[in-house]
Amino acid sequence: MNAVISGQSGVAVLVDGPRLASLHAGSDAAPVDRSPGELRFLLGDARDLEFLEDITPEEVGSRLQVATLKYDALHLTLILLDPELSHDTRRTAAEELDELLTDEEIARWVESILYARPLPKSGDPVGARSACTSRTKRTRAFLGKLQSLQSVIAEVHEAWEGIPTHHFGTNDDRKHALSIAVKEGLFRDLVEIRAARKSADDFVAQSLMKPSLEELPNAQQALAGWVNGLHDPEEAWPSVPSTVSYVAEDSPQTYWNDSYPFMYTPEDLFRRYHRPVISFFAHRGFSVEESRDLAQETFLRVFKNWDGFRGDSSVETWLFQIAGNLYKNMLRSLQTQKRDAQEVSLENSDAVVELGARQSNLTEEDVQLLRMALEDLPPQMRQAVFLRVEGGLKYQEIAETMHVSIETVKAHLYQAKRQLRDRLAHFFTDED
Repeated sequence: MNAVISGQSGVAVLVDGPRLASLHAGSDAAPVDRSPGELRFLLGDARDLEFLEDITPEEVGSRLQVATLKYDALHLTLILLDPELSHDTRRTAAEELDELLTDEEIARWVESILYARPLPKSGDPVGARSACTSRTKRTRAFLGKLQSLQSVIAEVHEAWEGIPTHHFGTNDDRKHALSIAVKEGLFRDLVEIRAARKSADDFVAQSLMKPSLEELPNAQQALAGWVNGLHDPEEAWPSVPSTVSYVAEDSPQTYWNDSYPFMYTPEDLFRRYHRPVISFFAHRGFSVEESRDLAQETFLRVFKNWDGFRGDSSVETWLFQIAGNLYKNMLRSLQTQKRDAQEVSLENSDAVVELGARQSNLTEEDVQLLRMALEDLPPQMRQAVFLRVEGGLKYQEIAETMHVSIETVKAHLYQAKRQLRDRLAHFFTDED
């Protein structure tokens, strides 16, 4: 018997001579006989088809179960990363995901998907981790690893995008190669190699040993182009040399590094240390976009003060001292914003209550309920409500005022609306 399995559809099609039948995940029922015309309705647009030969129905059922659980784990992860969902929903997803992550095959498969490109700006790994509890340690560790590797994932993704299309053949060949690279975990493998600061010299040879890669034309050329698009590991992850001497020569000033035969100019320093500085901030909890912005600000400060450097320490140490100072300033700024948001939002609760009372003719009891409901909201959520209701600001204006993204503003207002509606269901309308 042969079979076609799709975890995405949760269906397996059994082929036993002229007989066709379907088996469905989560069902203990016997296989259902099917006609050829029904197959397209069973599998739909699924792209994860797995073809199996000489297999028993019991083995098909087992393989289908694992394939379906892989997609369940992926969907749970996406739910966890969605800031617009409630904390309770995300916490439940964390608990269900934690059980699935006990299976290493499932965990590796989800990583293979998520390591293929950086998280979108709307993703919320910090909120996802906050939804974890002492009962979901595996999920917390899984999310922490995903967040810490974002800069490396971005580097590997950009290198793939930089492979010339003619290495694959056509654009369709390129898409097909990408699907195989993701399915076989090549992105995950290369990300872990880079994160471990190892050489990728053996990556191409080991990848070509996978049967699915053997079928791709120009696979070796494409993989070699991928690896060549990455920086040398020593350049991407340098250790900080201990000595450097100042050389006063032509402008711009250059610095000789005794540990590497390398004469630094500002441009050289940027090329060599741009990604390590991004990683410096990413490993401290900032998103990929935020880490890039902070790295850019770091190098702007370096270039601005380049002429003032006199070699008391290595140029690399100086660079990371500037990055460290910027990180400390950001922490202080975030703490100040949080404290100000709490103070302002507490003061503004009364203004929102008064506006609600005027517009809805609330009773004194309702006013007290509204005040308590507002005060129970987190500080930044209260501030977003005030700016929207009392200030009449648009999402973009609120985001600029609070120094957060538009997605965060929408999430704050959506969650606040749900919490207030639950507390004040007897008089709170959609318009209110």
